[in-house]
Amino acid sequence: MTTNSVTAKQKLPPGPSGHFLLGNILDFGRDLNGFLSACARKYGPVTRLRMVHRRAFLLSDAKLNEYLLLGNYKNFIKHQLFFRRTRAVFGLGLLSADGDFWRKQRRLAAPAFARDRIAGYGRIMSEYARELVGEWKDGETRDMYTDMRSVAAKIVARSLFDENVAGDVQLVEEAMTDLLEAVTVRMLNPFVAPDWLPTPSVLRYRRAVRRIDDLIHRFIAEHRRNLDQRTTLLAMLMQARDDQNQPMSEQQLRDESVTLFIAGHDTTATALSWTLYLLTQHPEWQKQLQAVVDDKLKGRAPQVSDMAALAPIEWTFKESLRLYPSVSLVARQSLEDCEIGGYQIPGGSLLYVSPAAMHSDPQYFEHPERFMPERWGTDLEARLPRCVYMPFSGGPRTCIGDRFAMMEGVLLLANFLQFFAFEYAGTSHPQPFASITLIPKGGVPVKLRQRDVDHSVSNPSIVEAARLTAGSES
Repeated sequence: MTTNSVTAKQKLPPGPSGHFLLGNILDFGRDLNGFLSACARKYGPVTRLRMVHRRAFLLSDAKLNEYLLLGNYKNFIKHQLFFRRTRAVFGLGLLSADGDFWRKQRRLAAPAFARDRIAGYGRIMSEYARELVGEWKDGETRDMYTDMRSVAAKIVARSLFDENVAGDVQLVEEAMTDLLEAVTVRMLNPFVAPDWLPTPSVLRYRRAVRRIDDLIHRFIAEHRRNLDQRTTLLAMLMQARDDQNQPMSEQQLRDESVTLFIAGHDTTATALSWTLYLLTQHPEWQKQLQAVVDDKLKGRAPQVSDMAALAPIEWTFKESLRLYPSVSLVARQSLEDCEIGGYQIPGGSLLYVSPAAMHSDPQYFEHPERFMPERWGTDLEARLPRCVYMPFSGGPRTCIGDRFAMMEGVLLLANFLQFFAFEYAGTSHPQPFASITLIPKGGVPVKLRQRDVDHSVSNPSIVEAARLTAGSES
């Protein structure tokens, strides 16, 4: 495929030299998004990179991205280096599987994430949001990243596993925290001890995997006893049948459950954390959103049916995901030699797309460095080429829970903004750090300011109003 004037005789595109031994791995570890965005601006649509001994290429053009992710995706498999290091965690779930097996699993899981199905979880989202608001106190400083991880974990645990998992959520959270720390190390460190070597870090990793396995298999066993009475995401996965009328195996149910839990709470938690940080940096926009929720909701808990009326909050969440995309890197591996952008790409090469680089490209976004939520109130999305705005990856492998995450983000933000204003309380700004998602390194310390708004006829305190209405809507 050739989309520019570069001739195929120029076999390798330009790119940074990197470390003589490790190539560009250190650049990835220091500032993944900043490094790849700079490469895209300096070197053009195709940048040559090196990951130790592996040849790699960064694509920074809508048509090239579309060719990689949509046009010839069968030649480009999911890059497996990272997932081989975390096989004990993800198994062959949707995040790590590939080829025909992935396509089969995606078809089986898709009905569980249909629009009408996920709409039923709006009440759970508002309930846990208001439970969290009920814990907040005027004038206190809290780390929003910690709070968002906690509330998102509760929402996905209840949506995925059961109506009554309060006693297990902390156990799941603790095990997932250990796993995420181990996964981050395995993702960024080129030298990781094999799983059979009993080092302290490997032993912690094994213990965390065992804890998760024990919990998930218990949830599956409990569901089997009264599956026809369950409405959870896990129940829908258990009821799914393939073309031969066969259900998922016990191991596959485990793999999908772990994948959905990790992706389902970590993605939303980081996105919400960055959104709240951005609102502290743009107080006038924060006030405008508060006026919207006051006018449209008048103190009641937001419902899924309010999503259209809360459009400015959705714009805000989308703009936050543009500036801080949850998925830091889309990685593929070529099976055969091919031509991309006029360059010969050998089989076995690594190919990367950086959502952050695409989201900061001025040919697609006016004033890309600015926080401008109102841009999403125009026809921008309709005008954007495919594979440009990719907060949840792109192509056929776009996150299956993207609508769930968007709905959760809007409903939680609407709940928060009804009762509190947010002021940044850190001495320095949070730094983006590429783990499984783009986490705010150092957290997001925020001072809470209780809003003086009458949300109830009986006029209890704002926090008490949050408690009273937590489960009463939708």
